[in-house]
Amino acid sequence: DFLHADEALQKRGAGLVAVEDPIDMTSPQGRAFAVMLAVFGEMEAEAIRARVRAARAQILKDGRWPGGGIPYGYRSVPKPDGPGRVLEKDDERIGWLSEAVAKAFRGDTVNAITTWLTDSGAPLPARRAKRASGSTSWNRQTVDGLLRNPVLAGMTPRNPGRPKSVKRADPVAVLTDEAGRAVVNEALAVISTEEFAALQALLDARNVPQARKRSERQ
Repeated sequence: DFLHADEALQKRGAGLVAVEDPIDMTSPQGRAFAVMLAVFGEMEAEAIRARVRAARAQILKDGRWPGGGIPYGYRSVPKPDGPGRVLEKDDERIGWLSEAVAKAFRGDTVNAITTWLTDSGAPLPARRAKRASGSTSWNRQTVDGLLRNPVLAGMTPRNPGRPKSVKRADPVAVLTDEAGRAVVNEALAVISTEEFAALQALLDARNVPQARKRSERQ
């Protein structure tokens, strides 16, 4: 970014000069020094990224929760036998989650489940509840997301905080063992991994314009 900014300045006949540091982009010596700083800065940034990836991999390997949004029906608690935090079922919400899954298997659409949760006064996800200012209204995206979360089957998403550009319907990578099998925490599972795969197939089959709210149809 630094070098791109310098290139843009040069095209306009300007140069960057630091007042308190030996950086003068208008001289060959100053440019050489600045380029060296930029290279070392990029190297350090990559080293930081590598350390973060390694730390996250170790956290997942230890069975700890790596952070991010807590899946609906669960809560984050201190790990009883070591540092960090782990997930456990939230008694206030896990029943609503189980019933929502059961309704999906019985043929209810995501919109129907959303309406049921709202009309029944089901507690919102903790983070949404803080922003909702007393509202108990659910939305389709939230319900679709909780039905697609691998934690339902006791699996651990490898990247819970994926960017918004990724479609919800895209499969989420999960933690696997050396043989490539999904690591399952039975204490968190509401359904089996086979049932989870079947649930995703059901949701994908209904992901058509007619299954969406009228305002979202083309």
